[in-house]
Amino acid sequence: MAYTRWTRWTERARYMVLFAEEEAVRLGASAVAPEHLLLGLLHDPSNVALRILARLGVDVSALRSKVEGRLTARAQGADKEIRLTRESKRVIDLAYEEPKPRRLNADWLGTEHLLLGLLRGGGQVVTEAFRLQGVSEETCRSTLETFYKEQVV
Repeated sequence: MAYTRWTRWTERARYMVLFAEEEAVRLGASAVAPEHLLLGLLHDPSNVALRILARLGVDVSALRSKVEGRLTARAQGADKEIRLTRESKRVIDLAYEEPKPRRLNADWLGTEHLLLGLLRGGGQVVTEAFRLQGVSEETCRSTLETFYKEQVV
C-alpha cells in the first residue's frame, strides 16, 4: 500500500496502517476502510492511542468485536495490492490536521492523531463502536491533552 507523507509518521503509526492492511486481507476486503484502520490500531497495546482509550475505560475486546461484527467477509483475488478507501484517506487527512503539542516539539503523526481522525471521520460503524464505549472526540481530546502535559518534564 502506498500512501505519501510517511516521513512524518511515527513507527507505531506506520505499523498501525500495516496491521490495518492485514485486517482487511484477513476479513476478505478489497480495500482498507476506516474499520480496518481501527482494528489495526488495536494491535499494539503500547501505542499512545490505546493508552488514551485505556484511560477512558474502553474494553478493547468489545470494541474489536463490535467492529468485526459489522464487517462481512468477501472473497478476494489473491496477490491484489490493497489500497486505502477514500474514507480512510480522509481519516488520515484529518489526522494531519490535528494540532501537535508545541511543548513537545512535535512535527509527527502518531497513533493518537489517527485515533482523532477516526473519531472525526471514521464513518458509521466506527462512530457507533466508539459511542457504545462512551468515547467521543471531546473526551478523547481532553484525555490526550492531559497525557501530553504529563509527558513534559
